[in-house]
Amino acid sequence: MGTLSSTLLIVLAALANADGIGKLWPSSRFWLTALLPLSGMLGVGAVITGILTIIEMAAYLGFIRLAPMVYLGFMGGGVLSLLLGLRFGYATLLTWFGSKLSPHMQRTCDNVQALLIRNERSLSFAGLATGVFCLLLNVFT
Repeated sequence: MGTLSSTLLIVLAALANADGIGKLWPSSRFWLTALLPLSGMLGVGAVITGILTIIEMAAYLGFIRLAPMVYLGFMGGGVLSLLLGLRFGYATLLTWFGSKLSPHMQRTCDNVQALLIRNERSLSFAGLATGVFCLLLNVFT
């Protein structure tokens, strides 16, 4: 997980918990409100980087013996990026590919989206922690 995808994960995690972060840092409300209209495209970007990170970490499976925390941090970052990206980019993806989905598949996707919305706060905390961890690994290594 690169520096850009780690930053994207942190931004989406902050958007997922905008109320809590806005109470903690009142000056951040302006930036979170300014990023909100871009959340769909940021979500699509996070889905793409999440899938690429998961594929990359699956290709380097032997790396888990050398540095398990790095491997698990990057794999967790990829999974959380995919989940938060689906949470925010679902409407955009649906406008692009919704006509190609069967009714059963669209109903399943709607159920997954509802599940992600219900667990948004916990995904936000995990995304912030994992994103900061991955960002620090990229900056200091």
